[in-house]
Amino acid sequence: MAYTLSELLSVNRISRIIDDVYDRRGAQLPAAAQRVLNVDADEDEITAKVTGLIVAADIIADDGKARVRGTEPLRLTQTKVPNLKIGMNFSQGKLNLLNRLQSQSLPGDLQSFDSYMMRSLRAILDGVEARRAALVCAMMSDVGTYNAFGIQFTNMSWGMPANLKTTLAGNRRWIAGNEATALPVTDIREMRDTAIQQYGIRYDRVTMSAAKLQFMASTTEFRNLAAVVRQLDLPVGFNFNTLELGPLRQVVGAVLDIDIEVEDAVYFVENEDGTQTSSRYFNAADVILSVKAFDGNTSVWDFANAVVTESIVGNKANVALVGGGFASPVRGPVGYGTGSPDLNPPNITLWGVQRGFPRKHMETATARISTE
Repeated sequence: MAYTLSELLSVNRISRIIDDVYDRRGAQLPAAAQRVLNVDADEDEITAKVTGLIVAADIIADDGKARVRGTEPLRLTQTKVPNLKIGMNFSQGKLNLLNRLQSQSLPGDLQSFDSYMMRSLRAILDGVEARRAALVCAMMSDVGTYNAFGIQFTNMSWGMPANLKTTLAGNRRWIAGNEATALPVTDIREMRDTAIQQYGIRYDRVTMSAAKLQFMASTTEFRNLAAVVRQLDLPVGFNFNTLELGPLRQVVGAVLDIDIEVEDAVYFVENEDGTQTSSRYFNAADVILSVKAFDGNTSVWDFANAVVTESIVGNKANVALVGGGFASPVRGPVGYGTGSPDLNPPNITLWGVQRGFPRKHMETATARISTE
């Protein structure tokens, strides 16, 4: 049996493949990315956000007059909603496979095509999710820069107060050679105290790289505190870095009375010259403090998920959608295919797209210590 191109790339068939891939995708994403949920939003909602502290009510006697507060301030955070979008072209070999499927349907070709489509769509949708995760991590760190293909964001900020982000200097930096002078336990405790005293926020989780956790455990300050807090009779020359990461996280967490999360996940980006480089979701030198109870709380932060423009124009007669078509406007992430149905010219591209931006409604939700 021969298959036509329209049958292979029918809307229903490709949509089923995309749904299956999206439900089962397994990209290595940072745990922090799952703490911020997608929230349906219109584009106007992404251009401005309400900021301000929760103010305690006044105590008013009977028949007394209460004060009336003004509306919360508005701050412009993003004037154009960005698209998170990635595409993948069919190779010449796969186009030849399509031609064989149309003409003679060799045994196993259809399965080969499906396998290729699954891998391609999985990679595309994982790429969209990776960019979303990178933006979420930038929001939590309150620092982000992007410059590629005509889009540029410089020193992005979500309003983290200045006293909740600090950069260590001199012999307090968490770098090799400062084991005797660095005070990592003090640094974290001071940031926690600032958050409690100034904002009533109690951070109960610290996210850092494995390298920074190991450095912390190698310092004189930590060794001395561990001996006292844990009542450990440490052998002469004992180094906590000999512990595996799991036990080391438990010891450090017990000394600090806080959960320790090790995060070293990376994603890959393609530069304009075609080269690929890896980037970390969180800066390796940064230590992020957060509150576990804020995970998934859309009153604290969310990802404003707008309708993708492609779903608005993708059902028009003059748009060459060859797969994953749209019956109505939808929000991302979504996948679809474009190209010439008669393969003239012979190009087919699979796309994944999401339109939105992370929003931080509680600016004190996280704090950052830059250790270098």
